[in-house]
Amino acid sequence: MESKNILSIQNVTKKFSTDQGTVHALDNFSLDIKEGEFLVIVGPSGCGKSTLISIIAGLLGMDEGQVVINGQKVNCPFTDVGIVFQNHVLLDWLSVLNNVLFHITMRRLPRKEYEPRAMELLKMVGLDGFEKSFPYELSGGMKQRCSLCRAILHDPPLLLMDEPFGSLDALTREQLWVDLEKIWLGTRKTIVFITHDVQEAVQLADRIIVMTPRPGRIYKELTVDTPRPRYEKALADDKFYHLVEEIKQSFIKQGVIKR
Repeated sequence: MESKNILSIQNVTKKFSTDQGTVHALDNFSLDIKEGEFLVIVGPSGCGKSTLISIIAGLLGMDEGQVVINGQKVNCPFTDVGIVFQNHVLLDWLSVLNNVLFHITMRRLPRKEYEPRAMELLKMVGLDGFEKSFPYELSGGMKQRCSLCRAILHDPPLLLMDEPFGSLDALTREQLWVDLEKIWLGTRKTIVFITHDVQEAVQLADRIIVMTPRPGRIYKELTVDTPRPRYEKALADDKFYHLVEEIKQSFIKQGVIKR
């Protein structure tokens, strides 16, 4: 049975007015994402990737087009999604556990019902024992694990991730690839993941959308069929390196990478 589309982006165009003139961020961008899919959008800096995520979440309006999540048009901040940004956005005065439960508290949902799930998620990402710690006591990778737990605690059908590992060192980033894949395999949530890291895209995705430089359009679509869990298998699979090279060649042809 074919999965249904959980997210439909239809002919989205976005322009910004600046002191230097009009910036055309996205142009007639259309994309359907199926339920349970791990989709990665990869593109150069400034191509409109983060703008797209903000539009999907309803945090930013569009000039043309529409976004539909589970049959609902997005016209304002959409609450039934989880979002993880590049910056962890944790609250310094709250413990790890209370940061994870923050949205539950704000929505006045019963804490007793969600606290066991919060503890389970923290254990899943290796933060058990740090429930009472504060953000300043955590490493960058631990902060992003906490942010991930907070984003999925209320069990949203769609998780949006905007370059969440971009500021981390290589070893921490690769560990978080493993952690995120483990969570995805356990929950099969639909994930839209933004990155400019080609290896990260191939490591994580079921499907990769390669974007053009600004204004952002779809340049190429690729399927990744390497078996999961993927970390060690991908490194030993020639398909992995062929996909990485194909994406790099796409950027060379567009003039993003100059040789």
